[in-house]
Amino acid sequence: MEYLAAHLQQLPVLIAGTYRDDEIGLAHPLSRMLGKLTRRRLGSRIPLHRLAEDQVGAMLRGLAGDQPPQGLVRAIDAESEGNPFFIEEVFLHLVESGVLLDQDGRFRRDLRIDELDVPDSVRLVIGERLGRLSRTTRQVLAAGALLGRAFETVILEHLSGLEPDALADALNEAEQARLIAPDRTDGSRMMFSHDLLRQTLLVEESSLRRQRLHAKAAEAIEWAHTNDLEAYAADLAYHLGRAGPRADTARLVRYLRIAGDRAVEAAAFEDAVAHFRHAISLLPEGDATGHGQLLERLALGLRSVGRWDEALAAMDQAVTLYERLGQTDALGRLCWAMTEQLAWAARWSDAVAVARRGLAALGDLPNPDRARMLAAIGWILGLSGDYPAANAMLAQGRTLAKELADDQALAEVLHLHTIQHMAYAEFPDGIRDGLRAAKIFETHNALWELSSVLSFMGYQAGLLGRLDQAATVARRAGPLAGRLGHLGATFMTLANRVRAEGVLAGDLARVQAIGQEMLQVCDRGHLPWAYVGHLYQGLAAHWRGDWDSAEHQLRQALEAEPTGALSGQSAAQLALHLAHAGRSKEALAIIAAGRAAPPTTGPVNSLGTWNMLFGFTEALYLAGEGEEAAALLPLIGQALAMGHEWMTFDGRLIQTRAGIAAAAARRWEQAGDHYQAALQVAEALGSRIEQADLRRLHARMLLDRDQPGDRARARALLSKAGDAYRAIGMPRYEALISTLLAEAQ
Repeated sequence: MEYLAAHLQQLPVLIAGTYRDDEIGLAHPLSRMLGKLTRRRLGSRIPLHRLAEDQVGAMLRGLAGDQPPQGLVRAIDAESEGNPFFIEEVFLHLVESGVLLDQDGRFRRDLRIDELDVPDSVRLVIGERLGRLSRTTRQVLAAGALLGRAFETVILEHLSGLEPDALADALNEAEQARLIAPDRTDGSRMMFSHDLLRQTLLVEESSLRRQRLHAKAAEAIEWAHTNDLEAYAADLAYHLGRAGPRADTARLVRYLRIAGDRAVEAAAFEDAVAHFRHAISLLPEGDATGHGQLLERLALGLRSVGRWDEALAAMDQAVTLYERLGQTDALGRLCWAMTEQLAWAARWSDAVAVARRGLAALGDLPNPDRARMLAAIGWILGLSGDYPAANAMLAQGRTLAKELADDQALAEVLHLHTIQHMAYAEFPDGIRDGLRAAKIFETHNALWELSSVLSFMGYQAGLLGRLDQAATVARRAGPLAGRLGHLGATFMTLANRVRAEGVLAGDLARVQAIGQEMLQVCDRGHLPWAYVGHLYQGLAAHWRGDWDSAEHQLRQALEAEPTGALSGQSAAQLALHLAHAGRSKEALAIIAAGRAAPPTTGPVNSLGTWNMLFGFTEALYLAGEGEEAAALLPLIGQALAMGHEWMTFDGRLIQTRAGIAAAAARRWEQAGDHYQAALQVAEALGSRIEQADLRRLHARMLLDRDQPGDRARARALLSKAGDAYRAIGMPRYEALISTLLAEAQ
């Protein structure tokens, strides 16, 4: 090469040579030759970098002719580290194993990749490199491979049984061969150059020797980290769990419990679930206390990975054990968690039964769990529609928590009252109580509860049009809920964001996308709030003019909507859609069915009832039932008299609905005043669709009144509305504007 390079400068000839740079040290003849060529500018080096994850996906797509699942791409990327040869060999190995492709040659969609085997072809290539090492070095590397991709040399010394100098010689040989290198993040550790190398070393060891090495590894870790064993609990559990009959079961259970707790603290909930399940499987049948404690831990881990049904089953088993053991403190704590979980699932009667079960076990003695249980029963009664009973129970819980001077119990009562306020449109009160609860939760690092109360508080701030506050809270609550696996708080944060990012902004694609996210969250946790996702999917389809899809989504929402204080908006939105589509009889039939639970003239109505009232008012107006729409004006006035303007989930303002009812009653001046007031709020909020709708509705009112100058004013309003609908992408509403403009001539 050195000779030829000097004679090729004037010839159209290129020589390309390949070599493995991790096998070539500075003293190698090839290194010296490459240095000479570089200095004389006769050659250049072109390093081939590892493929990025998206390139690994592209390679797999090319090999299979199908889009690979992202989990598979991540697994093969991690195992191969972007080495194209390893990628192809691992792919072919999985194909030959029959686990990768279905009968049509497409990737299996239910594929689960945990740990990949090393293909024989890769093992042979790696085996050639290992074969150049001394027997002692191979044994040392096998012991290191058992410890992981990176390993502590002090642990390896104890595990290998070698004298320090002999170990240093072995590690030096392996490092010179570029098989290991110092860990850049920790000088006391070495790291294998590739994980497939580590796996190959492990495969070559017999199962019996691996068991013995795992047992010795646990001893070595305990010896080296006597003063900090909890930090190494997961490693100790790993090695003891693979040490076979040599493992001390009680010792393994202890480390599994600690590892699970630390995984929860680190938000590694899948790991936590695995540790707790393993520990439970090892406990003797007679250890009821241990079973109860581990089941409780397992339930909270399952809750955070979205397996809420399994979490409830584990909680129920633990509650039964605590009852049998008479452990009232643990029983009260777990009944509270279980009640909360059941309420998220809208299983109101089950939740009340569990709360009463907890109260019965606690007895009459005042304690924080009793305050929580009283408030929980009130919260559930409120969500199921019984406002007076709910407030009475919540007040009892709050009073008891204050008497006990237990601020965390008080925060949990305030948290529940925050949700109660939302369910009955008492939004300023909800924000006030939510802020107080959030401060206490933050002080106690109660992150699960913090993410929940923030999500409800932010949602109510958004309903009131406090968009900056709502956005600030969402930016905090969303990531926290995601990290903790709190699907309920994630859902509420999405409900806040879809209004701000989609509805108010007039971004129909965003409305649909976040609505789909809401459906996915509910599907993961089997939550009953999927109807809200269907509502937003239906709204997006309605606004963009796909009315068949809109009706399909809205009917799904109506069918899925659970009964309680929040129910009513699905029926209202479907009636509105049908009225817009000219299907008045069907809209009126839905309204007639919904009136079985009308708003009252009393001081309080539920949020679902208000939403139903507002939606039905507009649907009646569109369906030509002006008198019936006008008859609802006093009730809408009652909502306005609450002293705070708010918007419904579709961005509609109460003032807008008041204007519609006043126009139906032919109270022209009053209607105009409401429309003008609503327009000012809509402009301040940047609510694009509401601004366009208000101009259209105001123009409709002017045409109905038809006084001098009304037609000209109507044309100006309609022109602006038409431009807005066009910009947003609402063709059916554009067509409606054209019809009204023709009428205004």
